[in-house]
Order: sequence, then structure tokens, then C-alpha cells
Amino acid sequence: MRKFVIVIVSVLVTLALIFTALWLIYWFVTSPMKSNWESELKSELTASDSYKEVSESISSLGVMLGQEDSNWIAIDYRDTHAGVVASKAVARTKDGKLYVSSQHFCGFFAAYSNLKQLWELEYPETTESNRMELSQYCDLYGSEGLDDLVVLESTQDPKLQEQLLFLLGFKMDSND
Repeated sequence: MRKFVIVIVSVLVTLALIFTALWLIYWFVTSPMKSNWESELKSELTASDSYKEVSESISSLGVMLGQEDSNWIAIDYRDTHAGVVASKAVARTKDGKLYVSSQHFCGFFAAYSNLKQLWELEYPETTESNRMELSQYCDLYGSEGLDDLVVLESTQDPKLQEQLLFLLGFKMDSND
């Protein structure tokens, strides 16, 4: 019985060491990559205060929420699936506040941006008063959670925008 306990403890310790080693390898591989992405994204999103220029700086994985005359939010995103999964997103509000996230959004922002463009083509006369149609369109053709971006885009209250960014997994940038 004593040998059995020693074998079990040895196996558990070995597994713990393997998992710790794998986590450390993951951390050492992804940490510099995510740090570089964060720097690049912040630099691109803060290079201008112009809605048009910020909007044009966003990659195909990001999204521009809101209109030029509103409290817009620009979100850009990088990720990789090459051997390891690593992600970094940076959100920038019209007033220049930055928010960061390491959550894996995997096409979430791009899906919303593409669906919104399709919706605008399908419903060209749509106004703010029937914005719920976009939410329904996202529910019908998109993936779960896209209506969170509809709500984030439609609100003009900076405090509520911040709370919604927090709910999506963003944190205020520590350098702000």
C-alpha cells in the first residue's frame, strides 16, 4: 500500500512539474509577442485624433464603433494560433482613453464589422431609432455576443461605454 501511495504522489508531482513547465514555456513565448502587439496597437490608435485616420489605421481584425460626431470607440486586435494561442486587443475612446485586453476574441470584432456593413447595405435607410434591427441581424447571422457591440456602439455615455468595455474583458491601460 505504501508503494502505491509513493507511485501516486510521484505521478502527481511529475504531472504538476510538466504542467508548470508548459505554462512557463507558453508565458515566455507569448509575453514578448503580446507586449509588442500592445505597443503597436497603442501607437496606431493614438497616432491621430481624427476619426477618419484612426478608422483607417484599424486592421481587418478590429472595428470602429460609432460615427465621427459621436463618442466613437476604435478597437484593434492581434492574435495567433501558430503553435500557441495568444491575443491582444486595445480599445481607444474618442477622448483618448485606452483599454487593453488579452482575451481571445478570435474574429469577434471583424465579424461584427462585416455584419454591420452587410446590414447597412441591406437596410440603407436605417436610422438610430431602429438600431435594434442591427442587433436582430447580428443574432440571426452572427455569433453569440455581437449584440454587446451593438449596445456599446449605440450608447453615447462615456461611463457606460467604459463599463461595457470592462464587461467585454478590457481593463483600463495602466499607463493612462
